[in-house]
Amino acid sequence: MSLEMVRKVEELDRKVGGRFRLTSLVQRRLQEVVRGSARPLEGNREPIDRVIAEIERGEIDLVPDDAPGLAVPEVPAEPAPRGPAGPPATF
Repeated sequence: MSLEMVRKVEELDRKVGGRFRLTSLVQRRLQEVVRGSARPLEGNREPIDRVIAEIERGEIDLVPDDAPGLAVPEVPAEPAPRGPAGPPATF
């Protein structure tokens, strides 16, 4: 890890209130993006770099799951598992 990246992580650490909060924030944002339940990341860089840039700009923050007014993302229903074609076997 370069010295520049170490400094960036330390700066973000202070900004969000600790390394645990920083890693939680990064993980949550990446999960949102992967699941498609949040606005997409902008730019052509790696997703982790784009999430770090969002944190630097103050665009995202870590809030508890039970915070008032927190929108609960809708999870799309998965189709029922399908078995082999044809009627069930009888013995």
